[in-house]
Amino acid sequence: MIPRFSSYRDPRAWVESDDEVLSRHFDAEGAASFQAAHDSGVLTGLSSDGLIPDYEIISADPLVVNVKPISFISYPGEWTSEMLRDAGLLTLEVAKRLWSAGFHLRDASAYNIVFDGAAPVFVDLGSVGVGHTPNWAAYGQFCDHFLNPLLIESRTGISFRKLWTLEGVPVDTAASILHGRHRWGRGVLSHVTIRNRLESQHGSDNVSERLAVRRELQLPASSVAALMDKVGRLVSRIQLGSETTWSGYEEANSYTPETASARDEAIADFAKTSPGSMRAIDIGANIGRHSAVLADYFQQVISVDFDEGAVARHRQGLDLELGRRVFPIVADLAAPTPAVGLMNQERSSLLERIEGSDAAIWMAVIHHLALSRSVPLSALAELAARIAPRHLIEFVEPEDPMAELLSASRSGEHHVYSIGEFEKAFGEGFTVHRLGNSQPHRVLYEVIAE
Repeated sequence: MIPRFSSYRDPRAWVESDDEVLSRHFDAEGAASFQAAHDSGVLTGLSSDGLIPDYEIISADPLVVNVKPISFISYPGEWTSEMLRDAGLLTLEVAKRLWSAGFHLRDASAYNIVFDGAAPVFVDLGSVGVGHTPNWAAYGQFCDHFLNPLLIESRTGISFRKLWTLEGVPVDTAASILHGRHRWGRGVLSHVTIRNRLESQHGSDNVSERLAVRRELQLPASSVAALMDKVGRLVSRIQLGSETTWSGYEEANSYTPETASARDEAIADFAKTSPGSMRAIDIGANIGRHSAVLADYFQQVISVDFDEGAVARHRQGLDLELGRRVFPIVADLAAPTPAVGLMNQERSSLLERIEGSDAAIWMAVIHHLALSRSVPLSALAELAARIAPRHLIEFVEPEDPMAELLSASRSGEHHVYSIGEFEKAFGEGFTVHRLGNSQPHRVLYEVIAE
């Protein structure tokens, strides 16, 4: 189900959904715009090319349009920078094709984009307006949601996720970061520095002055199209991505080919005996080796890792088939995405979106949460119970070299971390089955809700 207030910002359309269908309802003005775009063929063209979802008009008066809902929704704060860039380029492509057909995109929010597996899809069918506007109406929002955060990450190395808000990264925030030597370079001066000055200078309370500024900024249709092309080239050329701590883990971990294959077999055995086959969660997925195993048995796999470099490699390595069923996201289960927006019901928390899954795997990840983040094992057991009734957990004992390194890296007291404490904590609400060692000091457990 969609969050209660997820579509309140749009005065022309609103959505209702269940597990099978999402219905978009339009007021009279919104209906006229959508119907005109549909009749022109531009929307059917976008749909056939996979840029927007397939849709069906089920009622003309009032206008109701049905689409098949995407079963897991991630938010921009859970994307890699490459995902944000791909979402921005898709938004621009939709905007340009509408513009060429005599329509305009009324807004350019990153929340209009949903990743269906690894591929972005523009889902806000209510954002279409008839005719050309005097300028690119969604320019400022596009900059705040896409260009500003990408420029900041490219120029400074600061992850856009640390700055992300429901409004993206506003221009005044971007300007305060991209100053000094960071202000020089392609795009910053024209789209951040100058825009921030213009908006600051014309923040007058005088209505006539504000209207005059709008008239001064009007552009002919050809210039708007040229601006979209120019911004698109800028976004596509922004340099992103680098090696991170964990992006090379698959090639540098302590597992031999034989022990790695044995882990895969254990995951397959666990997955094939799951009573449910709808959704599995791969916690600490890294570049997705184990997600690929789960995808043979589950319709959908949510791959969660806190390291952007690993998630980026995972997404890049997905083939067409896996890319439809595996959803890689950047998230930290010690601090998962909270519910935000109006009454905290505009965007759901990550836990709300993954709870009630059929199964989850935790391959060599619990020691990171317990030792690096000081999360008690009892709290992890509560978290596991919320996520799914069945878990495959690889517990790394304190004698393992990695666990010893993590312990040595922390100062002060920490919670008890031992195999006995693990079995006790998870034994409170689960039946705990010890399956055997994946390698010395690493033990596999199947944990099933009582």
